[in-house]
Amino acid sequence: MELDYKTIGLTLFLGICWGALNLYFIRQLLLALLIERPVHILKTGLLVLLKFPLLYYAGYLILQFKMVSPGYLLIGVFCGFILVARGWVLKVLRGT
Repeated sequence: MELDYKTIGLTLFLGICWGALNLYFIRQLLLALLIERPVHILKTGLLVLLKFPLLYYAGYLILQFKMVSPGYLLIGVFCGFILVARGWVLKVLRGT
């Protein structure tokens, strides 16, 4: 399969979306468990049900995407996820 800009863009977009959703749910789960008092059992349970099975199943589906070569897909999704994580770490280090 030929590597072009559309393929690179698609795989980075998928990685960025998956990474952003993953970090969003991690943040919401930590806020619900550690910060909010009293702990809302329904909200926490819903976050756990959304994050773990659904989000990781979505990651599995992304990796099974057949329009792109598996090597390019894995590299693109990984780079997209790293871009999101890098932005999150830099935001934490900056203190905002």
